[in-house]
Amino acid sequence: MVKLHTWLPSPPNALLQGIRPDAGHSSMEIIADDGSLLAYVSYWPEPGTLIGDITQIMKPRPQRHPATYSQEIDPDIGYMQRPSDFTDGVDGLDEDTVIELWTSIEDTGYDLLHWNCSNVVKVLILSSFDPVQREQLLEVAGCTPDDLAKISGTQDTFEKLRYLATSPFIDCRPEDVRRMLQAFAELKRTTESFAHVDE
Repeated sequence: MVKLHTWLPSPPNALLQGIRPDAGHSSMEIIADDGSLLAYVSYWPEPGTLIGDITQIMKPRPQRHPATYSQEIDPDIGYMQRPSDFTDGVDGLDEDTVIELWTSIEDTGYDLLHWNCSNVVKVLILSSFDPVQREQLLEVAGCTPDDLAKISGTQDTFEKLRYLATSPFIDCRPEDVRRMLQAFAELKRTTESFAHVDE
């Protein structure tokens, strides 16, 4: 199972609660059938860069990425410092692919416009769709069959991911990632309902 956590930009009263301002965030938990955590995906700017140093001032962190959701929301650690606004769970994604890709990209360079937390999470989710699911989600993802042909025709994994992240159909807002995952869950539910009718 995958759990998507979505934070909208921090509310105006956040400072009064000791929470430093933020522009929102996306993270993801990959959970095994027995309930144990297989991986936690939360992508933050790397230290030593302009955006990384600015983020570190606003949200001082002991390491680049948190290891768990509880670390992410801990008010005393400089990540999000608050619970997510939404948590959505969905089954049916290729969790092994998500984990493998996350391991290969977690140390890549952050780009606020084209390769931020929401881009990374969205790319990981898209990578786990089978071709039929991708085809059915074209409208939701806002891309064309040409886009997908280019993606599948690229051999280098990082080049594939970079293409996805900089394509017009990838936007960087957490709520867009949530909308896509909800559409996938609805598509899955509808497909399963039709399957039961056919039996």
